[in-house]
Amino acid sequence: FGTDGWRAIISEDFTFENIRIVSQAIADHFKGKGIAFALGYDWRFLSEKYVELVAGVLAANGIKVLLSDKAVPTPLLSLTIKNRKLSGGVMITASHNPPSYNGMKIKASYAGSADQGITKGVEALLGKNPVKCISVEEGVTSGRIEKIDMKADYMKFVNSYIDKAVLKSAKLK
Repeated sequence: FGTDGWRAIISEDFTFENIRIVSQAIADHFKGKGIAFALGYDWRFLSEKYVELVAGVLAANGIKVLLSDKAVPTPLLSLTIKNRKLSGGVMITASHNPPSYNGMKIKASYAGSADQGITKGVEALLGKNPVKCISVEEGVTSGRIEKIDMKADYMKFVNSYIDKAVLKSAKLK
């Protein structure tokens, strides 16, 4: 654990079982009524499978999950948390680390990196409770997991800053 979450070498420490354990600790830390999280993932090896495990654990623990329907950059996740006034989120990414790494970035309700209080709180809960998990399919059917297009909201946001008439008249190629 370190800055805003956990990173490790894929298949060495970043394993399906450890992702379930960390996800359970996140669920335990954030438990409460009305908790909702956005989940995203990048293009690294197995990131889509890893985020599905996170979604299944959070949903099994009563956290509403908004799951990105495709790989996205971290700012899209943050904007989703902010715009939808969510409790937080998790991004599966190792950021700037080498390709052999992956990680889980925890985002707080303010849509930024989880502070040390959150990461220390999650770390203290590792392995304290048995992991609860459901499949993504079960989560979608039950309404606990919703797959969403985070890119659409982000593009609306970006386009609100662009004067398309100026761009068209600039005759750029």
